[in-house]
This record gives sequence, structure tokens and C-alpha cells, in this order.
Amino acid sequence: MTSQNSVTIHLLPPDAGLPDATPMAVIVDVLRASTTITSSLVAGANAIVPCLTIDDARNVAAQHEALLGGERGGIKCDGFDFGNSPTEYTPDAVAGRTIAFTTTNGTRALMKSKNAAEIVIGSFVNLSAVADKCRAVGQNLHIVCAGTDGVISAEDVLFAGLLAARLNGSDQFQPADDATQIAMDFSHANAENPPRLLEAIRRSQGGRNLIELGCDADIEFAANIDRFDIVPSYNAATEEIR
Repeated sequence: MTSQNSVTIHLLPPDAGLPDATPMAVIVDVLRASTTITSSLVAGANAIVPCLTIDDARNVAAQHEALLGGERGGIKCDGFDFGNSPTEYTPDAVAGRTIAFTTTNGTRALMKSKNAAEIVIGSFVNLSAVADKCRAVGQNLHIVCAGTDGVISAEDVLFAGLLAARLNGSDQFQPADDATQIAMDFSHANAENPPRLLEAIRRSQGGRNLIELGCDADIEFAANIDRFDIVPSYNAATEEIR
């Protein structure tokens, strides 16, 4: 019989960080950091350096001749090369370059999960690749939702629940708590087909925020399941995502 591991969904990043000796964490910020990071690497970026603050990003860019990417409140940071739209990070713009990257929610979630032994970036655009990676690692898993300004965001919970359900369906993982099961049930009710998923993401607070900013195209991009087959991984020693 296949041994069972647990999968725990954190609906918001844990204030005290993940438990000690956490084998693996998946960081989720569907709208838009995790989607944009994945897209950037597909476009040929050399590495992404996640930064907690705007000043941190500027310092990294100065030290490493890196491009600057990120946002606050959904708006591109002043003087940055890019905002947080995955469509901005084209091969012509980022191939071979390092990007110092800071966002309102996603990079903060990563920083609060740095004690995990392995950290990967997950979103709908690389769902199956992330699920395969989790199965291959085969250890207890924590999925960390970034949320929006300290509030649970439906789009992150949709992804986390769908990932957990796929892993549970393989009989290799079981939900660790009620929050994880609730996320799985929510995803089952709202992510059964692409049109329904897209509409659910648009209804979320993060989706509504982007629509107000005129960024509905980013929602459609982020809802495209399995657009890519890579799994961005954070290296704590180098502080880079590759």
C-alpha cells in the first residue's frame, strides 16, 4: 500500500512561519505573482530575486544589474521596468536577465515560508507540473495562499484546493485539516470547467481589483490551466527563483 502524506492548505501565510522541518511548500498568488514568476522564467529570465520591499528590490537591481519588476496595490512601482502582469515579461524584454521582484502579497508569502526545505511556485498555469513535483518529492506538503492585503482570496484557495484534490486523488496525500478539506470542496464546486473557473476568479476580490484596473486580460492568462510545464523553485542559499 502507498504510504500517505498530509497536505495542509494555509488560507493565509502563517504569521509565525511554517512548522519546523517542513519538507515542501507551494507558494500561491494566482493574481498575479506566481503566474508572473512562472511566465518570466518561461520567457527566458535567468532568475527572479523575490524582495520584501521596494527598496530591497532597488538594492538588488543595483548590485546585480537586474531588471526591476513589481507592484503595490496592483500598480507598477515608480521607476520599475515592469509591473506584475505576466504579459509584460516577454522574451525580448527578459531573456537572460535577472529580475528583482516585489509584490504586495506574493513575495511576502514566500518570505514567511522560507524555513521549508523545498519551496516551489504554483499557479493554474503550471498546475500539473506542480502536482507531479509534489508526488515526486512524496513528503508532507504545505500550500501557502498569499491572500490579498491580509484577507483570504478566493482565487488562491481555488488553486490550492484543486492541487490538494489532485494529490488526494492519487491516494498519496490526505488533507490534514478542515481548512484543507473546505478548500478542496470549494474548488470542486467552482473549477469543474474552464469557463466556470474563469468566472469564479473574476468574482474574487483579486479579480475585481484587476478588472477595476483594466487588467482583465491578466485574469484570463492566469486562469489558463497547464499553459506551462515548469516548476519555479526558490533556492534559499542564493535567494533566487529559477
